[in-house]
Amino acid sequence: MKVRLTAILKECTRLGDNPNLFSSQLDYIEFFARIYETITHINDAIKAWEFYYGKLDEWMTEIQQSRLQVSRPNYKPHLINAPWKQFLDNGAPGVFKNGPRPGKSLQFFPASARNLLINWNSETKAILDYFEAVRQFRNSTITLANDV
Repeated sequence: MKVRLTAILKECTRLGDNPNLFSSQLDYIEFFARIYETITHINDAIKAWEFYYGKLDEWMTEIQQSRLQVSRPNYKPHLINAPWKQFLDNGAPGVFKNGPRPGKSLQFFPASARNLLINWNSETKAILDYFEAVRQFRNSTITLANDV
């Protein structure tokens, strides 16, 4: 589309610079009046599309927010870039203000947070086990080398 419009613009510039290519002054004026009218229609269509697209985006945002309010009433969209705060900070879902100790909160992890924590723990354990195995292998290799 950009290539076509560039070609049309180039041709209109050439015709505008050379009015003697038209059979009469009236043809010249009519041609550029139609070009202006066409450009105006295209501009109006672009503005209408931008308006429609903006409204569609607003509607989709409203629908998503209303769904979240129904399905996850404790969801906090301002914490989207810090998902652990959804589970761990005071005031997060599952937090009870009156914990067992004054000034502290008692918190129950939602299943998804618990699963994340279990997964993180198992991955960390696997990494530590690997490093321990490598360390033991190196120590045994050094011991064997010293014995020879």
